[in-house]
Amino acid sequence: MATKRIGLTSPSGETLSIDPEHVSHLREGTEDETTVVELESRDCVLVAGRELEKAAALGRDPLDRVAPLDDDASIEDLVEHGGESV
Repeated sequence: MATKRIGLTSPSGETLSIDPEHVSHLREGTEDETTVVELESRDCVLVAGRELEKAAALGRDPLDRVAPLDDDASIEDLVEHGGESV
């Protein structure tokens, strides 16, 4: 059975057909609102849109793309004080 290919748009408006099973990594592009899609072949494709949007379009869990905050002190305070603001 053939894998479903996903159509993503390049910043210039060209439609690119990408097999989600061949995507190895996503990262934020250097231009605003772009994402670099790295394929298993190590080729990279630049697409229009934010990384979270492209992750969802490729069938990946967008929440896996969210980096934890460097400063979790406010969350720790809430946990330590039973949810009450300090």
